[in-house]
Amino acid sequence: MKEKLYCYLRVSTKSQEEEGNSIENQRFTGKKVSKKLGMKYVEMNEGGLSSMSSNRIKFNELKEGISIGRVKNIWYYSRSRWSRNTVEDLLMKQNYFIPYKVNVFEGENGSKRDFTDPKDELLDTILTTVQQFDRQQRRQVSVSGKRHLSLTQGENGVFMGGTINFGYSNIDKRWKINPDESKWVKEIFKQYEQGKSLKYIKSLLDTNGVKPRRGKLWNLGTLNTILRNRVYIGEYFWVDKETKDRFYIVVPPIISHSLFNRVQRKIKKNTINKGNNSRKYESLLSNLLECYCGENISGQVRKSVGKNYYTCSSKRNHWKGKDVKICDNRRGMNLEITNEFVISNLQTVMNDSSILKERFKKDILSKKNINKKEIESSKKELEKKIKQVDKQIDLTVKSISINEVNHMTN
Repeated sequence: MKEKLYCYLRVSTKSQEEEGNSIENQRFTGKKVSKKLGMKYVEMNEGGLSSMSSNRIKFNELKEGISIGRVKNIWYYSRSRWSRNTVEDLLMKQNYFIPYKVNVFEGENGSKRDFTDPKDELLDTILTTVQQFDRQQRRQVSVSGKRHLSLTQGENGVFMGGTINFGYSNIDKRWKINPDESKWVKEIFKQYEQGKSLKYIKSLLDTNGVKPRRGKLWNLGTLNTILRNRVYIGEYFWVDKETKDRFYIVVPPIISHSLFNRVQRKIKKNTINKGNNSRKYESLLSNLLECYCGENISGQVRKSVGKNYYTCSSKRNHWKGKDVKICDNRRGMNLEITNEFVISNLQTVMNDSSILKERFKKDILSKKNINKKEIESSKKELEKKIKQVDKQIDLTVKSISINEVNHMTN
């Protein structure tokens, strides 16, 4: 029975994995080395994952396999694909390779690493250090190049790499609106604003054959991210991981600011009510009343037991883990009676107020003769003004970014 050669494959980024070139090359080389050594090829594909990630599943599986005696032979394309630095490589040698007598092969020729000869071990350590230095140098050059691009080409919509957002395409390293995907981005925002759930929107996209950036079907987390992402109104920042500096990149907007803001308000409202069954129903005075302890008095609608009342929310907030003052107020107010009392008094005040009556006549009754055509005309005019404001915002943001670039480059 042939021995197994566990071949560890990895590329640095998701985009490299999707391009497939580096992974395919490692796979081809691994199979060639397996055949040369007369072993059975076993693939351990980590995919597009940085070596700095703590969640390298296949890497950890190999360590576990070595410790239980299942893995005796390992191959990888280069040490930069295998370990993050010299210290990790030394720990692997001391804790796994040498104690468990693992055969380690590397490179296109499948050269075997020798851990027994002191000279070879010294050269081996030097080689690991050199490869680590080379990786750091290449990363520094890459980051420096991106920093320069963002400063000099940010106002032209330069694409900085990685996986581009749904709704856009990378054309000649520039952000461009994807006509097919952008219409679905608009539909996602439109449907959510109209009150449709994320599950409904997911079903709509999946049944119409719309594919997300990754995977075959949409998930709720991705849709939630899209709805919150300001890139769709043209606001995108590239962040330098080393300095934490933010560089503005001009991106063509797909969604208007007004629609985006309406959706954010709806998300905020839905988030407040999320996980709280008592807040599924609107109550007249919720968030308007305050207890002596400083917490809100909110309406609790419990149809299952027929109890509808206003009560201090301190006890519920404390149960949720929030830091609140101890409240001795355990009394509640009947919701229906309280609402009726407030509405009745408001009606009395409004009926007795000559000022409110006059304002009502002026603001409401004076417009009773406005016909449908005038309303439609007014609506179109307002939409036109909103678009003009959106354009002005875009021009202002662009001007600010250009001034910042000029200031930083001079």
